[in-house]
Parts: sequence; C-alpha cells; structure tokens
Amino acid sequence: MSAGITRIVMMTFKSNEVETFINIFKESQALIQAFPGCNKVQLHKNIDDPCIMYTVSLWDNDECLQN
Repeated sequence: MSAGITRIVMMTFKSNEVETFINIFKESQALIQAFPGCNKVQLHKNIDDPCIMYTVSLWDNDECLQN
C-alpha cells in the first residue's frame, strides 16, 4: 500500500488580493476534495507574512493528482 502524496503549493499575493483568494479557496475547497483520490485540501497562512499562503492537499497517488 502506498503512503500517498502530499502536495504543497506556496503562493504569494499582493496584500489587496489576499481576501479574494481566501474566498475563492473557500468556494473551491469542497469541489477539489470531491476529486477521486483527494483526501483533504487545506489552506495555510504564513505566520510572518500574511501575503504568503500554502495549499496542502493529500492524494492517494500520482494518477489521482494528475487527473
């Protein structure tokens, strides 16, 4: 059995775009998690810079992630 894949994506936004992205993420989170093989997707903010965010998603395998 495979341990799966943890995908981390770092993004940097202009300060005036942060709330817009958070709202888009909230609207999209359930849709992303509904993809076959996606076990979880979360948004994390950088503690030192509120303009830097990370998405962390857990996938069964590479094939699921690529689809």
